Amino acid sequence: MSSVWEKLFGNSQAPANDSQGLPIPYQPAGELSPIKPASAIGRLGALATAGQGRGGEATPKSLKVARTFDSIGRRNESLRAQLDAVEFSFRNIELIRSQFYDALGPIDQTLVEIERTKVAHLEAERTRRGFAALIAAAAATALGIGAAGAQVVIQERVMPALLVETIPVAPGPNYHWVPGHWMWSGRWVWNRGHYIVGVVPVMPVAIVETPPPSPGAGWFWVRGHYVWGPGRWVWNPGHWVR
Repeated sequence: MSSVWEKLFGNSQAPANDSQGLPIPYQPAGELSPIKPASAIGRLGALATAGQGRGGEATPKSLKVARTFDSIGRRNESLRAQLDAVEFSFRNIELIRSQFYDALGPIDQTLVEIERTKVAHLEAERTRRGFAALIAAAAATALGIGAAGAQVVIQERVMPALLVETIPVAPGPNYHWVPGHWMWSGRWVWNRGHYIVGVVPVMPVAIVETPPPSPGAGWFWVRGHYVWGPGRWVWNPGHWVR
């Protein structure tokens, strides 16, 4: 019986009743009675339960299997915790990206307001310069400075009235219309309106200028005016011509 125990349970200690053998009754030859299945199963169960030590303690092999399953369970819990941490990190990334896109809106609005403020400041500066020139001219007239020049009538090459143009259909979605305008080139020349690719700002308000003294008889004053340059409006200052 001890050899059977070694094959089933290795080096585990045999139970106390191993030396007693199985309680199989002796039967003389030719008088063996068949063993009932229930009693055989009970005896095999006794062998199986014999794998436990005294007090129902598990053998070293049973402990090793239990510890292995316990280790696998702890590893699964650790892996699940790591996956939860990765998922939480992805949620934080999505939240940060959403907050970043939400912050872009106010920044764009601020940039637009800054650009509008710059344009308004430039317009105010031009207006201020124009008023300053008018005040200086009025003060000079009131004080009698340059009275001789005040008696001279300034003759101008007056800019003609703007021509009315029919704006055709744009050739594409990114084309914008440059309106027609007059330009001095020895005489007043009409620059016809046309389309360009890009943004076309509105022509600024003309700068108020004070003509300097005329060089002499036969000179004509040409007022300053804006013309369309490479991608922007360019100011041509007033000057005397013959």
